[in-house]
Amino acid sequence: MKLTVKAGILLGLAASMLSAAAYAADKPKVLVIYPYLGDQSFVRMHKASEAEAKKFQDVQIDIVAGPDRTNANYFITAIEKAMTEGYNVIAINHGGAAAQLYPALKKAEAQGIKVVGFDTGLPELKGHASDVLYDIPGASGKAGELFAQIVPEGAKIGIIRCLLGNPDTDAFINGFKKATESKKYNVVMDADAKCDPASARTITENMLTSSPDLGGIFNVFDVSAQGSLQALKASGSKVPLGSIGGQLYGAEAVAADGNWKYTVPYPFEAIGATAIDTAVKVAKNEAVEPVTVVPVATPLTKDNAEAYVTDLKAKLATK
Repeated sequence: MKLTVKAGILLGLAASMLSAAAYAADKPKVLVIYPYLGDQSFVRMHKASEAEAKKFQDVQIDIVAGPDRTNANYFITAIEKAMTEGYNVIAINHGGAAAQLYPALKKAEAQGIKVVGFDTGLPELKGHASDVLYDIPGASGKAGELFAQIVPEGAKIGIIRCLLGNPDTDAFINGFKKATESKKYNVVMDADAKCDPASARTITENMLTSSPDLGGIFNVFDVSAQGSLQALKASGSKVPLGSIGGQLYGAEAVAADGNWKYTVPYPFEAIGATAIDTAVKVAKNEAVEPVTVVPVATPLTKDNAEAYVTDLKAKLATK
C-alpha cells in the first residue's frame, strides 16, 4: 500500500512537471535586443522595459544588451539566437547599426519571426510588424524654436550630429534646420561627433577657433552636448548651447543657467515600456499600429529644469 501511495505521488509530481514544461513551451517568446547600457538614455529605457516585462507572465520576455552602440556582430549573434531558440518576436533597438543587420533580420522574418523596431526605425525592412518611435519632427521642431528665441537672426552657428547617415538621427537635424529656416543662420560647421562627448568637445573647440563670433551651437543629443559644454567652459565662452535628450546631467546644466540653455527631453521610459507592450501584442497575434509615435515632452529651460532634476533623480534611485 505504501509503495502504491509513493508511486502515485511520484506520478503526480511527474505530471505536474510535464504540465509546467508544456505551459512554458506554449508561452510565446520575445527577445528584446538593446545595443548597450553605456549611456544613461539606454539604461533608463532598458529599466522601463524590464519593469513592463514583469507584467506579462504569459509571455517569455528576455532582454539582452551588447558591448557598444553599433556592434553589428553582437546584434547578428542575438538575432541568430532568436532563430535557433524558437523566439516568436524580436524587438530591437539597433542603436544606429541597422544597415548591417537587415540581412539577418530578413532571414529571421523568413523563418516566421516577427520584428518590432523601437527608438530607431527599420525603414528598409518593409512590412515588419511595428515600430515604436519618438515624435522626431515635433521634438526637433521644438528644439529649433527654442534656439531661434536665443540666437539672433543671421548669426553664425555650429551643428553637431550623431551618426551621420542614420535616418533617425539625421531627421532630428533636418527638423531643427526646418524650424530655424526663417532665421537665415550661417552654418559655419556641420560635423558628426558620432554621439561621443570627446569628439564633440574637439569639434566645439574647432568651431570656437575658426569662428570667434559664433552665435550658438546645436548639439543634437545630450550625450555629446556634454562635450560641447566642457569646451565652452574651458574657453570661457558665452556661446549658448541647445540639445535634445533630457538626461540628468543635461537637465542639471540647464538648471545652472550657464551655456546649456535648453534640452528637449527624450521619453526613454515611455519608449522602453511601449516597446514591450507592442512586442507582446505581436507575439499574441493581436492588432498593432504599424508605427506608434511617442509624443514630445515638455522642453527644459532654466525655469523648469530643477524640478525635472528632482523627479528624475527619484526615478533613477528606484530599484
